[in-house]
Amino acid sequence: MKYAAIFAAAAISAYATVAAAKDPVPASSDNFEIYSEVEGWTVYADNDSGTCLIEKVFESGNVMQMGLTKNQKHGYLGVISPTCVVQFDC
Repeated sequence: MKYAAIFAAAAISAYATVAAAKDPVPASSDNFEIYSEVEGWTVYADNDSGTCLIEKVFESGNVMQMGLTKNQKHGYLGVISPTCVVQFDC
C-alpha cells in the first residue's frame, strides 16, 4: 500500500508537469528513428520536434517511456500497461 501511495503521488506530480507544458509528449505521427540501445533501453530521436526519448519494454508487456521538451524545461514519464488503464480528465 505504501508503494501505491508513492506511485500515485509521483503520477499526479508528473501529470501536473505535463499539463503545464505545451505538447511535451510527442505525437504518434512524429518521425522517430532508433538512435541507440543501452542496457535494455531504446533511445529514439524525434526528427520532427528535434527531441529524443528513451523507452523500455518489459517482459510483462509494460512500457516505460520518458523524455524532454525541445527547450528542456518540461519532461514526462509514461508507464503503459496492457492490463491497467488510468485516465485523467482535463
